[in-house]
Amino acid sequence: MIRIIKVTNCIWRNANHTQRLSASALRFSTSNVKDRYYTEKHEWIDVKDNIGTIGISDYAQDALGDVVYAELPSVGTEVKIKGI
Repeated sequence: MIRIIKVTNCIWRNANHTQRLSASALRFSTSNVKDRYYTEKHEWIDVKDNIGTIGISDYAQDALGDVVYAELPSVGTEVKIKGI
């Protein structure tokens, strides 16, 4: 279950872009955590400027090992949260 947020249209994008970031950009910041919403299955969504970035927690990454397949919506797909 994802907490309900007041965003009616989100554009999905791939969250796996860390290899293009500098080391300073990869530092952990608690200011980013407050806008991240987690499911009970360790998936998360971070919404900023009406764009949702999805990913999985470190715990899920360790439990799953190498992810070889992920089915995601097409780029540009608009998503409504529970019909809002």
